[in-house]
Amino acid sequence: MTTEEPSEKAQVRLGDFATQYDIEFRDLRFSVPSKKSGKPHTLILRGVSGYCRSARLTAIMGASGAGKTTLLNALAGKAPGKGSVTGQVLLNGRPFIERDFRYWGVYVMQAEPLLATATVKETIMTSALLRLPLSIPRKEKVQRVNDIIAQLGLQHCQGTMVGDEGTGGGVRGISGGERKRVTVGVGLVTQPHVLLLDEPTSGLDSETAVSIVELMRDLARQGRTVVTTIHQPNSTITNCFDDLLLLSFGQLIYMGKWTKSVEYFSSLGYKCPMYTNPSDYYMSLMKDAEASPRLVDTWKKAGGDWVTTPRLTAPEPQTPFTSGSKVVAADEPGTANGHSTLENGRGQEASEAGAADIEMGAVTRVHERVNGEAARTSAQESLNETPGTSGPEGRGGVEGGKGRKVRMRSLQPPAWYQVWVLAIRNVQFYLRNPELMLAKLFTYIFMGGFMGLMYLRLPLDTATAGYNRSAALWISMFAFTLMPSETACSVWNQERAVITKEVKSGQYRLSSFFLAKTVVSVPFETVIAIIFTVIIYHMIGFQAKLDKYLIFMVTLILVNLISEMVGFIGGIVTKEVTIGLILISVVTYFCFAFSGFIVQPIPKYFVWLHKISYYSLAYTILVKNEFTGLNIQSPLDPLR
Repeated sequence: MTTEEPSEKAQVRLGDFATQYDIEFRDLRFSVPSKKSGKPHTLILRGVSGYCRSARLTAIMGASGAGKTTLLNALAGKAPGKGSVTGQVLLNGRPFIERDFRYWGVYVMQAEPLLATATVKETIMTSALLRLPLSIPRKEKVQRVNDIIAQLGLQHCQGTMVGDEGTGGGVRGISGGERKRVTVGVGLVTQPHVLLLDEPTSGLDSETAVSIVELMRDLARQGRTVVTTIHQPNSTITNCFDDLLLLSFGQLIYMGKWTKSVEYFSSLGYKCPMYTNPSDYYMSLMKDAEASPRLVDTWKKAGGDWVTTPRLTAPEPQTPFTSGSKVVAADEPGTANGHSTLENGRGQEASEAGAADIEMGAVTRVHERVNGEAARTSAQESLNETPGTSGPEGRGGVEGGKGRKVRMRSLQPPAWYQVWVLAIRNVQFYLRNPELMLAKLFTYIFMGGFMGLMYLRLPLDTATAGYNRSAALWISMFAFTLMPSETACSVWNQERAVITKEVKSGQYRLSSFFLAKTVVSVPFETVIAIIFTVIIYHMIGFQAKLDKYLIFMVTLILVNLISEMVGFIGGIVTKEVTIGLILISVVTYFCFAFSGFIVQPIPKYFVWLHKISYYSLAYTILVKNEFTGLNIQSPLDPLR
């Protein structure tokens, strides 16, 4: 296969950004409640302050449990779960709306879930179709995907399925390093300005790890802000670092240029031994019970003198960054560690040019160039407002038009387009897993033949004629109740991680996913119901009338679809597939018990279960459909 090089147009799109984003974080603290009542909360981050520069690769290092991933989550504005985050996170000196992170940033988690049966190109292409607006022509989206694949060096495997061997599945696919590149490519379709990666080299061999870090460095050179956590890198990897941030038990002991780190620690009496990787030496210092507290205290007092990568914008009062219900008042003007002096000409020039050119209001033209559609900001909507007027943000808003928070207009395609894209992906999934459809088809063929033989040509002149027909109808529904719901729960469990990640990242709505599933499954379920009906209807000897035949078939189709929905709901509300199946079994048990066939009459205190059960409603329809106009010549009681 010939190697595809990025097109000249792509070099412009994938090249330097006109506006670059610097991230600053001030006094970030993260705490989780103690499991034992009465004990204080456990602090994971303890007042961490610093910043990450654009066009530079910033590495976050620390021992296990130091708070590396927690810090990365805070920078991405991710919900802390049961914990609480306080402090500020600023973008070019301005607070940002947490839910808008997906418009200008990408967060690649350590174990990023991907659909195993999709190819590399399909995975990235689906992300482009779901994340980019319809205003961008499909041809341009395809070209962008091809350029990303070429940039990431994935041309040789673009037609290979991603697979899930590394996650315990059985679908063979690409290697671990290629998988990491694909996860980066999925995010690059929106041309993000900020790229956050959580231990992207974990579980990879040294050569593959080096290639991943070199890729991150190249992405940073294009003007992006690239921040990654990493654990004990080798010397080749550390040579790719621009800046280094060291965390020890949730506290900062160094932040600055990688090349200045050895000098800094040597000035404190911790000289890195010759022929020793500095990163290994730093890890040993952070684990040292005596050295680590001293380094933390020293950095608090003099760390600002060693910060050699100043932020882009001049410091000014900001509103607090909030997460959850806790809010911390804004600090006094100044940078992290109390230093407010700009340290290079770039920052001075930006300050003199005016904050309007570098604050988030400038995102409009960049977003229009990158994503093909202009952003709408609350600042633009209120340029004529008098300074000091409180904005529509409420407590979190910045006063005045100049500092107002930016709200991006949603660039998501409409719901119908999301359903279309997801439906195509679902069709590809079933086509590449034909055993799922074939197993279900042959199961219903077998069950239909078995039921047909069990109730073969039911007579109308026996004592049990009515009972046998009622039982045949009930068992027919049973076949389309339990199996679809349990299958749906199991399938959802396989896709849970992928769907959850994609929905949370804003690729599509959960309702679009379910609608796409339904659109794809209806034709197949209809075919199954038709085959099942053809087998048993005439073998059993139900009334040979077209309208009754169609009512019987349509009722089974609806029961099948509703049962699938029950299975999906059972999978969603539970975290374990075993618990989900148990919950489905309990629900199905009550549906069966009070359907009107097993117990007659139904006790008054259980009538409400009979009325809300879709199974009892469907069974009533089938019974009325079959027995209306049917002439049974014998009494139902065999003893009479």
